[in-house]
Amino acid sequence: LLNQCQGDTAQIAQRLDLRPVEAPPSLQPALWSELREAAGTDVTFGAHSVSHRNLAALTDAEIDNELQPNIDDIEGELGRRPIAVAYPYGSWSPRVAARAEALGLQLGFTLDARDVAASTSPL
Repeated sequence: LLNQCQGDTAQIAQRLDLRPVEAPPSLQPALWSELREAAGTDVTFGAHSVSHRNLAALTDAEIDNELQPNIDDIEGELGRRPIAVAYPYGSWSPRVAARAEALGLQLGFTLDARDVAASTSPL
């Protein structure tokens, strides 16, 4: 379903007949005010995406529409532009990495279990 629905959580939930539930406060995302308070010189914030879709299954324009607003929100709210992205589901491709680079990102994080050499692209 992740690939069929391109990571669209609403579609996946509908196909599995899941009903939304409210997460307890301790498991909800941090508020911008909490992130601003945590933002020190030793804290880095990275991009992820707008709606957690599988970027590798999207068109270039859709990838940009997932990443760019997230990058802009982080920069606008925290006063610094992210340089890293954690690919949703760890799913990426060379095309996704190229789109991330075109948007100014410099580092990409996946779930790939592999050796990384000096010649490996940081995205």
